[in-house]
Amino acid sequence: MQSQSSNKLLEIFARTPMPFDDYMMQALYHPEWGYYTSRVDFGVAGDFVTAPTLTPSFTQALGYFMLSEPLDDVAVIELGPGNGQLAYDLLLFLEQEKKLPTQYYLVETSDYLKKKQAQRLQTLPAHLFDLVKWVEFEDLKAIKAIVLANEFFDALPVVRFQVFDTGVQELYVAYESDRLIEVPHPPRAELVEFVAPLNLPIGYTSEVCFAYKNIAQKLQQMLSAGIVLIIDYGYPEQEYYQPTRTQGTLQAYYQHQASSSYLEQPGFMDLTAHVNFSYLSHCLLAADFTFDFFTFQNVFLLDQGINENLEQKPAGEQQKIKRLLDPRLMGEGFKVLAFSKHHELRYAPTYDLARFL
Repeated sequence: MQSQSSNKLLEIFARTPMPFDDYMMQALYHPEWGYYTSRVDFGVAGDFVTAPTLTPSFTQALGYFMLSEPLDDVAVIELGPGNGQLAYDLLLFLEQEKKLPTQYYLVETSDYLKKKQAQRLQTLPAHLFDLVKWVEFEDLKAIKAIVLANEFFDALPVVRFQVFDTGVQELYVAYESDRLIEVPHPPRAELVEFVAPLNLPIGYTSEVCFAYKNIAQKLQQMLSAGIVLIIDYGYPEQEYYQPTRTQGTLQAYYQHQASSSYLEQPGFMDLTAHVNFSYLSHCLLAADFTFDFFTFQNVFLLDQGINENLEQKPAGEQQKIKRLLDPRLMGEGFKVLAFSKHHELRYAPTYDLARFL
């Protein structure tokens, strides 16, 4: 059954073929009918679970990382703060450690999610909630901060492409015979330049997220000094575009089930693409950030002591932590990437994947 949001969005998509990143932007972020602006839900009862909604042990590990860095009078900036659970747990942890930030900024575009975040964060003690402020990227200029981006970059719109014997073509979304399909279209110059050195075979279909560049430039303007910590699922570029991954990484999610039917029921399902950590790193370096490390999530969390006294914790909590660490689940599928600006990072992972970037 088509949802109301899908029907409304189909009216837009039926007008003229559009680039895939425009389609994805509408399906996820349309002010009235987008998935993130009208119906997204997190946790076991929602469409997907994020690490902060799984267990506060994840957020405490982030807190220990922050405490290990000699940054005083620093703000926290969280990109795409979900339902507010990470901010909630982190503020409580940092107060316990007597290391509260000067401000906790939430960069969120969805009014729907802002309400969910406010409902959660308003249950904090008043002096902690007073530290919370919702902002746009453009509101922050040259401040000292730690930027947290947990499952933020995977939700940015991507450009889809396919390689033909005549060269690369961009894939547009068109409405035909009462359904959405992908159709080839002459590519933008930026796409041709990106795909050419990859030497992909004819028929190869994938995606690239040019929005990384825009976000990197905005972060450069936001920070005078600090750290950018990115936690997400994805691959270095060589693995991202390996010969066997012929259809890319784009997927739809609904009630914890992944699907390749990303053109069905727009606005009703989450759309996500794995992060190309090599290209993201390139964009951050171009924005004058310094590379610090790239590692598996389980390495990072273990380095922060997440499994200390594990046997003393309730069985349910032990299972949640093991899910974060298990290489077959979230432990190696998720990576941690760190960049800094005018700050020499103290932490170095026990296993660094930098050579693969």
